[in-house]
Amino acid sequence: MKTIKYLIAAVIVSTALFTGCKKEDRNDSLTAYEAKKMGPRANITYRLQTIPQRPGYMLQWNSGSVITTNIVFNGSIINGDVGELMSFDSPGLKTIDLTKASLTTLGSVNVAYNKYLRGNFAVEIDPVNSMTSLILNGYFYPIPPPTGAIPFSPVPIEIAVSTHAVLNSVQLANLYIDKSNYIATISLDINQLTHGLTQAMLNGAALTDGTLLISNESNPLLYGIIVKNMENYMLNLQFSAQLMNTANPVQ
Repeated sequence: MKTIKYLIAAVIVSTALFTGCKKEDRNDSLTAYEAKKMGPRANITYRLQTIPQRPGYMLQWNSGSVITTNIVFNGSIINGDVGELMSFDSPGLKTIDLTKASLTTLGSVNVAYNKYLRGNFAVEIDPVNSMTSLILNGYFYPIPPPTGAIPFSPVPIEIAVSTHAVLNSVQLANLYIDKSNYIATISLDINQLTHGLTQAMLNGAALTDGTLLISNESNPLLYGIIVKNMENYMLNLQFSAQLMNTANPVQ
């Protein structure tokens, strides 16, 4: 009787050990499968080059900053007969001074090797700790009036973006990602922020305690133009492979 009990116990222990080994093997093979499925990936480093305002414009900025929160690569491929959008992102939390020329590394995104029909590079901005996503402070200088007329005084102006926005680069066509490292240098042109704002619009804008405030609550029409400019006009792009001739963009 004791012999039978010992045999049963031995079978239970052997079964448990076998099951444990098989489970570990299954996890190992799953990890290898996932790695094979993901395939090789390229490291794309995002750099943001700030182009401050050029002089001689009716708007002059004295201070300002933008908070970036994520960097994103969006690419479209053909998967069989169906178009498929692939997106890769990574945190890129930085605060950038908008009134000084600078080149800031935001971070890197790992992008799967592929031939992308189209690809674009995006920088997301968001409010952080109740701060605005983007803020600019300066003066609005109306066009000088005719000789003899009462001159206009500069009007304090503030742009305060408090909503999520995406700064998009131009779309690149037939984009090959087939090397290990790339650099995406994105130029943020402050002059494009107020694209389409006219003298008449600014003259007719409502003032808040003597300041021309462009925010989601104050002057919402002008605010909408600003946000549209951020998403469509502000970013230019140079995309190149590292350790190669960076003067030639990757096609």
